[in-house]
Amino acid sequence: MLILKANKQQPKSESWTVTVRIVLASLLAADCAAAAAHPYLTNLAQYSPFYPVGEYRTVPSKCEVSQVNLLQRHGARQPTPSSGKSIQASLAKIVGKGNYSRPEMAFLANYTYDVGEDGSLIAYGVTESYDAGKQLVKRMKCNSATAALTFCSAPFVRATVRSPTNFAFRLTSTDRSLADLSTQGSPRVVDTAGNWSRGFMDAQIPTLPTSYRKGFTFSTQVVFVEGDHSNNPLKNNCPNLASTVPTAQEQWRAVWTPAVLQRLQDTQDYNLTASDVANLAYLCAFDSLKTNTTSPVCGLFRESEFPYIEYDGDLGKYYDNAYPGAPLARSQGVGYVNELLTRLTSDRSYIDKDTTQVNHTIDSNSTLFPLDKFIYADFTYDNQLLPVMSLIGLFQDAPLSPTLPCPMRTFVASKLVPFAGRMVVERLRCNGSYEDGFFSFLKGDSDYVRVLVNDQVMDLSSTCGKDETLTGGTVCRLSAFIEAMEKATATATKEFAKCGFTPSN
Repeated sequence: MLILKANKQQPKSESWTVTVRIVLASLLAADCAAAAAHPYLTNLAQYSPFYPVGEYRTVPSKCEVSQVNLLQRHGARQPTPSSGKSIQASLAKIVGKGNYSRPEMAFLANYTYDVGEDGSLIAYGVTESYDAGKQLVKRMKCNSATAALTFCSAPFVRATVRSPTNFAFRLTSTDRSLADLSTQGSPRVVDTAGNWSRGFMDAQIPTLPTSYRKGFTFSTQVVFVEGDHSNNPLKNNCPNLASTVPTAQEQWRAVWTPAVLQRLQDTQDYNLTASDVANLAYLCAFDSLKTNTTSPVCGLFRESEFPYIEYDGDLGKYYDNAYPGAPLARSQGVGYVNELLTRLTSDRSYIDKDTTQVNHTIDSNSTLFPLDKFIYADFTYDNQLLPVMSLIGLFQDAPLSPTLPCPMRTFVASKLVPFAGRMVVERLRCNGSYEDGFFSFLKGDSDYVRVLVNDQVMDLSSTCGKDETLTGGTVCRLSAFIEAMEKATATATKEFAKCGFTPSN
């Protein structure tokens, strides 16, 4: 775990300048221990902090990673303006209302809402992204002078921001600030890209000869502008995207919130509703992450109720942003997946032919869309990560029941898109003997793909076909993955035509 000290003079938009101190050697051990102690860490859906779903597995011994494609959500943030106002309206019903009969409610007598409401990153979110950058350096063996100056040099980093009026991003070994960024809305995705880059750089700089350190620079190369007609593969934009069960959360809240309402109002009626209970549940996450300790708000809920809160968020994400819950959801991942195919194959025809959200002005420029990098790092939102995962064929559960959670479901938002949640597509180069067979040693090197979501290696058998996968279905032949994605993007491109989105180029 990392402790960060924010610059107290930072502006409202919280473009962070941070001081980072390492206090625990093992992030994985710390996260697992914390998750066991605090159920809010793993049961608050998209508002949960990042934690590894599985232990990262190194690639098979006869393989090596030849390319890394990272798609990561921004780090932990404040509530957005709309949710912040809604939470405060719920609090107004119960804060400062005199004597409270239940001890867990006593804090409400003097509770003050101070978690913000502009969607900016908080210190915990800075930490998550910084850690992720450092972790990738170690994981990909980029922590040597030779690697830092050759194949691991300057990962290609992209982000997205809403309507910048004056944008300049700089990040070097001596000046690590995000500067001159003025936007309509929070620049949390751009900030996340910068924090990840800091972590990546800080892990490499100590390995460099002294003469190289001062001039060692790193920056975000592309920032997509968000807009109603902007071509942006890192931002979902489907006006007609709608759920088949728009009241799924309402139906579920009618099941689990009455017990909470009765308990909180057993001696006094605060006129609380099911929506108020949900607001308080999510405030548990925002307040806890803001203070880096368990919020007293969490005490309003029993430990057995946190899985209900998780499912509340699961239903929202499943029916609004994931397939098959939202029938058009896959269409929002086509642009990114076509870019992914282009990187994996060095064949630009995938982006050239894209008619969805690829920005052809940017991607036609080899400087702004290079094909010679070892690491590509893209930063986005949870509502864009989910469509990409859906398009690849991951977590496509049958329709989630709005009244009865299935304990065997794979669609669990806290495991898919927590703050700083990430998907990594690794291209592997393996020698001929990797595959079974008497004459396999005579084969030349071949390319494969594996996909990880929050460190958990995915089973690609259903995506690529069992005959095209190895190592328990977790490694897929590149040719089979490409073929599967060509079919998936063709279908999803037709679905995109129903979105009502008019690309600008």
